[in-house]
Amino acid sequence: MKTPFSKHPLSRYLLLALVLVISSAWQQKKDRSQLDSLLQKVDLLIDTYALDSATIVLDQALDRALHLVDSSSIRRIYGDMGYVQNLIGEYEASISNYKSAYAYAEGLRDSSLMVAFSRSIGLNFQRIGLHAVALDHYLKSLELTKNDPDKELLADLYNSIGVLYQQNNEPEASMDYLRQSLALYSNIGDQAGVAYAYHNMAINFQQKNELDSCIHYNAMALDQKKMLGDLRDISSTLNNMGEIFLDRSLLDSAYAYLQEAYSIHRQLNEPESMAISYNNFADYWVKKGDYSLSGKYLDSAAHIIQEIQTKELAIKNTALKVQLYEKTNRFDQALYTYKIWDSLKTDLFMEEKIQVQELGNLYLLREKEFEKEQVAQQANLFEIKSAQFQTTSILLGVVGILLTLFSVITYRNLNTQKQLSEKISHQNSVIKAQQVEIRHRTSNSLARIQTVINAIRRKATDSGTKSELVQAGRILQTAASLERYLYDVEDEFEVPLAEYLSGLLDHHREIFQLENNGTQITLNCPASVILPVNQILSLAIILDEWLRNSTKYAFSKTEKPLILIQIQEENGTLGLHYHDNGSGLTANHRPGTGTGLIEKFALDLNAILTTENDGGIHHSIRFNIQSKKTKTHL
Repeated sequence: MKTPFSKHPLSRYLLLALVLVISSAWQQKKDRSQLDSLLQKVDLLIDTYALDSATIVLDQALDRALHLVDSSSIRRIYGDMGYVQNLIGEYEASISNYKSAYAYAEGLRDSSLMVAFSRSIGLNFQRIGLHAVALDHYLKSLELTKNDPDKELLADLYNSIGVLYQQNNEPEASMDYLRQSLALYSNIGDQAGVAYAYHNMAINFQQKNELDSCIHYNAMALDQKKMLGDLRDISSTLNNMGEIFLDRSLLDSAYAYLQEAYSIHRQLNEPESMAISYNNFADYWVKKGDYSLSGKYLDSAAHIIQEIQTKELAIKNTALKVQLYEKTNRFDQALYTYKIWDSLKTDLFMEEKIQVQELGNLYLLREKEFEKEQVAQQANLFEIKSAQFQTTSILLGVVGILLTLFSVITYRNLNTQKQLSEKISHQNSVIKAQQVEIRHRTSNSLARIQTVINAIRRKATDSGTKSELVQAGRILQTAASLERYLYDVEDEFEVPLAEYLSGLLDHHREIFQLENNGTQITLNCPASVILPVNQILSLAIILDEWLRNSTKYAFSKTEKPLILIQIQEENGTLGLHYHDNGSGLTANHRPGTGTGLIEKFALDLNAILTTENDGGIHHSIRFNIQSKKTKTHL
């Protein structure tokens, strides 16, 4: 006798709920298996240094882990992303991913991984030159390791903090941490760590001008490095000791170390190392009084430096040449070389100053972008969790007993989601205002730098240096005007070219009026042409140089000077034609600094550049418009 199947509606709903639960569990198991497979593949790709492929697989794994709301796997993937980007030199992206990994580790209360991620963030900031920020993260890592028994990790942290205090010119604080790292390295038998601790302590004593202690610790570092056998580390310490003995005029002792370092440099056959040795030998022979031999070493070093373009070595080389010329009574050459030395020092100072300001502004901008990404990520996770909860609620809602509970929970979720959306909207408006403020600061920084350049130009005696500084001031003026224009521009990849150039040309017309210059400028540019910021800046600098050349050289014999600028855009290619009715190029015209500047920025645009005499001068430039990059958000 067969038992009839119940046709009661409740039985059907229960059976449907059971089928859905089993199907959901099976799909989740399948997704988990795919995620594990992707993570294994990532480990293999990183071990074989296939970093580009590893990045692609990590993106796929992150999507899968976010769908599963697997916090442990998400934390691991962000950590691997930060590691891969650190290896390929994308330090800012590495910082962003390590911060995400730290946030998940903090949520999981995994203190050991919090230490590792905080230290990695500090290392990335150290690599991009923000030493004070890096120090904050290292100290935060040290605070987290107070109860950690890992002596090797603690020793590495002490050593890194000591180096950062050293770079911030705080030798006493640096020595405290370096001594603690040395004690731990010695305790665990880490010879490489001991060598680096001795080396860093020697640098501190050199900064304090305590040269006897500096030599002592360098000698101890050298003994350790010779046991380890790394030729580059050995030659570095040998050079340091040779230079210290040179400074103290202990020439015989200095020569032994310099000669040993030179032998290693010849074996390594690295140009920069050879230039260092030649500079040191030149210094040695100047002090010994063999000026002819010193000059030969200086020439050899200068030849290598010219090829590798290293300003630090060039500065030392020119300083030694000044000494040599003064010793041999060639004072005219000494004065000329001293001017070159002063120019190199000024260039290096300005480069470092501008780089520090750019890094500071970039760091502030990155911090705001990271906050925005965190908010977007939280919203995304909330949506995923909300979707999963709604699915579960539907399954439970099939059973009539839980229908009321399902309705209440769904209402609360929607209300919470609405509140979060309002919070995100508010935070986005705050971030936008902060980005505008950063642009304002950047514009002010450019103006201050331009003031510094003008001050240096007024003091400079060399006409070539003055010309270069004038060009630099013009570039900064153009960049500052672009920054001010961008205050109200939301998308940096969609800046209207006609609107910006109209403002730039109005500025030139005002200058003409002040100078009683009757030059007329006409611009024909379609309003539909848009360019990204980087291409607009390069084009503006080129156009500015053409305008200044016309007004400076072309119109001396022209009654009604005219300049016509025509721009067309076709199939993603921009063409700009610049005409003036001046005297055109003369037969004996020679390209100058301005021409080199134009060619440099044309190369940045990957543009085709031509110049013709056509009833005046006719410049034309043609390049492909850079397309807008695709942006993705978690």
